[in-house]
Amino acid sequence: MKKRKHIMILLLFLIAIFLITGCTTEQESSNQDKKTNGSTTDQNEKESDPCGNGIGNGLEIVRGPLEPDRPSDRDSVFYSLAVDPLNQDIIFVGTERNGIFRSIDGGATWEWLRKGIKHTEFGYPEIYFISISPLGSNIAVFAATTNGPGPLTGQYAAGAGIYKLIHNGSTWVSSNCGLSHAGLHTVVFDNYNPNILLAALSSEQPSQSQLQGLFFPGGIFKSSDLGENWYETNTPVGNDDNEFHQIYSRGLSSTTFFTYGYNFADPSLNLGFLKSTDGGENWTSFSPFGKNNQIYSFDVSSDAMVFYVYEYSDHTKWMHKSIDGGENWTTQSGPFFGVVKVSPEDSNLVLFFGSNLPNYQSYKIYKSNDGLKSYSGVLDLQMVVLDIEFAPSNPEIVYAACEGYDIYKSTDSGDTWNKLINLRSEIINID
Repeated sequence: MKKRKHIMILLLFLIAIFLITGCTTEQESSNQDKKTNGSTTDQNEKESDPCGNGIGNGLEIVRGPLEPDRPSDRDSVFYSLAVDPLNQDIIFVGTERNGIFRSIDGGATWEWLRKGIKHTEFGYPEIYFISISPLGSNIAVFAATTNGPGPLTGQYAAGAGIYKLIHNGSTWVSSNCGLSHAGLHTVVFDNYNPNILLAALSSEQPSQSQLQGLFFPGGIFKSSDLGENWYETNTPVGNDDNEFHQIYSRGLSSTTFFTYGYNFADPSLNLGFLKSTDGGENWTSFSPFGKNNQIYSFDVSSDAMVFYVYEYSDHTKWMHKSIDGGENWTTQSGPFFGVVKVSPEDSNLVLFFGSNLPNYQSYKIYKSNDGLKSYSGVLDLQMVVLDIEFAPSNPEIVYAACEGYDIYKSTDSGDTWNKLINLRSEIINID
């Protein structure tokens, strides 16, 4: 009897040790998760939301910074001005850390669209590019956002990536499946296939000190299902080290895509001008010109034959032009200082932002009706113009967006302009 009692006590003792050890091991495992991931939810998030499409804190609306944090933050709009291809009065403008604005009445009134966009204590991600479906904004609008290269999920994800707005809604939805990181600088629709989009990831240094030493490569990605899934396209060797800030869908009967790949730190690594004639699947160099240059902005005529290319080099501003699809080029100097745009109806009608020597403080929008043989100033400005867009359905309507969130409009193809609004002073800081 005593022997049986001793055996029972020993069994109870072993069970107690097993339970204590198990609890301790579980706690240590939990603590290790915290040390490794920063929080116990990071690994769960990666498993349950591998694309980074979760809503996160996107339903919480925040204001964003009340003023720019100069010199790094200048209230930029980047290339995020977009006009509905079917409706000249519907405009979208993205901002630097303050979300996205939409007007449906030609700029008379504006709606502040932030719901669904994830944010940090520094505000919303930078809206670099907005693209509207060729079937209209009531079908789909896509925005490319970045906070610098970084992960789409986990502790150091900053809410950047691709967002889409479907069926004229007011809530943005993440669309990141297949993308390798969150350094997005452009997204563009195929003009002839509204289900196809291309997006460009840029290779840059991570903005967070915790990510220093990691490599986030550049590349061009494609979606054939309206952004549900993305995959990397075939680009020439060296795309990992390049940025692609502009992609254009051009051609009168079928789409040819154009882009320019560059490396700010080392122009010898530039891929230069690339084009795709198979819907963005494969990319090849199409012109040796400009491969080692600092190309900051370019545009292509609707028929894909005429190129206008702005270059900054040794304090001299150059505009390069080709009228044969990039085979041959002419070059001229002038007051060129940034974005250049060509009318979708007339390849000789060009608008560009410029500034006169020697101090580059006298800002203007210039217009040419003869392919830059001559040009004249049409709008005096205090701020840098970052984007100019002709309304595809009526190119007499043109919009311009400036650093500082000034928005301008022309109704006569750029001859005269009216200021519509300053988004900073008239909406952001009083909302």
